[in-house]
Amino acid sequence: MPTYGNNIFTRYLRLWLGISLTALLIFIVVKTYLFFMSSKIPVIMTGIDGRPIVVSIIQPFKNSTILYNFLLTLIIAIILSSISSILIYTSLTRGSATVLTKPSPDGEGGMPVPMPLTDLEKRALRIIKKRGGVITQAELGRQLGLSKYQVSRLVKKLEVKGLIERRRAGVTNILILRGGSKLVNGSNE
Repeated sequence: MPTYGNNIFTRYLRLWLGISLTALLIFIVVKTYLFFMSSKIPVIMTGIDGRPIVVSIIQPFKNSTILYNFLLTLIIAIILSSISSILIYTSLTRGSATVLTKPSPDGEGGMPVPMPLTDLEKRALRIIKKRGGVITQAELGRQLGLSKYQVSRLVKKLEVKGLIERRRAGVTNILILRGGSKLVNGSNE
């Protein structure tokens, strides 16, 4: 079963996972810093009379074991920071639109995999179908109540998914439905 990396749920999941890792990283670094900068570890012995006696105080950065633990924590924090940055970046940037394909039985080329449609895309396809499979881009925008920019993005998505064909006609585009009624009636969900 193919996965869709640009699915809105997947993008939000990556975003929140990245933000959560960043918050965890900040917490770890602050706690570690506060611990190592403010702590002085007393060395205690029991006196002759059984009372505890402070013999000396160990400062964290003078003890190699504690310094090693701090550096290990810092390295883990850097790794978490890198992972969270990648997750946030990939969730905020638009991925390039690609048509997913399944391998064909003969081993050559591939067949397009149906991609899930948003409600807006389904509405647009229904409107195009009602108009006999042909409509201008401007008319589609009016029917959907979208700006020129929004309808242009919608048309590009539908074109990448192989559902419509866009042909230039003067100052507007003519949109032609490709997939027939099967895609419009909801079998692509």
